[in-house]
Amino acid sequence: MKNRERSWRSQSNASLPRVTLYSKPDCHLCEIAKERIASVRRGVAFELESVDITSDPMLYARYRERIHVVLLEGKEIFVYRVSEKVLIRKLEDAALRW
Repeated sequence: MKNRERSWRSQSNASLPRVTLYSKPDCHLCEIAKERIASVRRGVAFELESVDITSDPMLYARYRERIHVVLLEGKEIFVYRVSEKVLIRKLEDAALRW
């Protein structure tokens, strides 16, 4: 894994996997998800986009009861809970597809 991590870090941001976190303010589970994603990000390079669903009525209608939601390259991978081990594995799998 260490060699793969180094190779990810040497790539430009344009080629890094993209993780999107849909969350909202005052959401305890969202804060836990942010902490776990940040923990993974200390060892594995990826782009992270955080989206506050309360800023977009369509997103709020879609995710209001299903928060937080995490996507990897546009595919939903977590709802309500983030597993650091699973996130690392999915990021590794995404890197292998390049």
